Amino acid sequence: MASSEETAKRRKVKHVRPNALFEQWITEWRDEAKEKGLQTAYTYNKALASLKLYPLPFKSGKECSLLKNFGAKLCSMLDKRIEEYKAANPDDTRFSSETSGLPKPSPTKKANSPKKRRAPAKKKQTQPEEDIVEDLETVSVQIAPGQVQVKLIVDCSETAAQKASQKMTAKELELQGIPYEVRDLNVGDFLWLAIAPDGTELVLPFIVERKRSDDLAHSIKGSRYHEQKMRLKMCGLNVIYLIEATKHHTALPQETLYQAQTNTNIVDKFCVHNTSNVKETVSYLATMTRVLQRKMNGKFIKSCGVDDGPEYSLSAQTLCLYSFKEFQQGSVKIEVGILISVPKIYFKVTF
Repeated sequence: MASSEETAKRRKVKHVRPNALFEQWITEWRDEAKEKGLQTAYTYNKALASLKLYPLPFKSGKECSLLKNFGAKLCSMLDKRIEEYKAANPDDTRFSSETSGLPKPSPTKKANSPKKRRAPAKKKQTQPEEDIVEDLETVSVQIAPGQVQVKLIVDCSETAAQKASQKMTAKELELQGIPYEVRDLNVGDFLWLAIAPDGTELVLPFIVERKRSDDLAHSIKGSRYHEQKMRLKMCGLNVIYLIEATKHHTALPQETLYQAQTNTNIVDKFCVHNTSNVKETVSYLATMTRVLQRKMNGKFIKSCGVDDGPEYSLSAQTLCLYSFKEFQQGSVKIEVGILISVPKIYFKVTF
């Protein structure tokens, strides 16, 4: 029997706030940007959200580049602050290579790389906040009432799942005069965009995950079921879990599928909708599209950041939506296997 000392040695270390200093510094920069009225305060806020989701410590700003919203400028600022901190606190080892949350290099590579990185002493940064993550800066967009176009987006993997289903879905949408476009979605099978006259695309607060009953049975037996649900919960939209009946779903008893639907509705808080076939599914999507077109036509719509979105009702006159680009970037998995996504669901919708 293992002794208590041996058991204690095997315990894994839990990092409550593995990057507390990074959080502190970024918070300081965010607050300074807010005081100056700079939009980069929003970018700092998004970087903080990504950092807080990462469970392991970083030893440099450069390592943070694998996280969402960490551009070259922000990583460089962190590296500079680390050098200042190490000079003032020589006995602090938190930024040594042993504490890194990333894999260590092999000994051969280490032997062939004798150079030590030092903080670059090139040019001064008078106002570094202005171009920290240029590719993620948000441009404010406003859409006046009557100028918005609502379009249904169909995931390409959804339409390619079965050729017969693909042809029928496209045919029915065209017959009903529903504007749609096939794209690659990082999560979900269908969603709707509010498109401004200049082409800017904002995401409306609904996403549909379609499950054929036989596919649902296979998902429950496998590992996809809970992983897909978690990603849907974190996408920031109201989830419609659409279950399309099929003749063959022998992988599980019908009672098990009913129980799964109930759990999805009550536990996961998803709206569960059942259809009998592809044609009925498309009819439901068409109805949703028309309802959203009618509701959006008289609204004043403006863009906002994921973390800045207010709770609202579709009965409100002004709506704040975030961009399709943000939705896609916020619904992917990074290499280390951690889901970096929208940290909250702020769309509370009533008709």
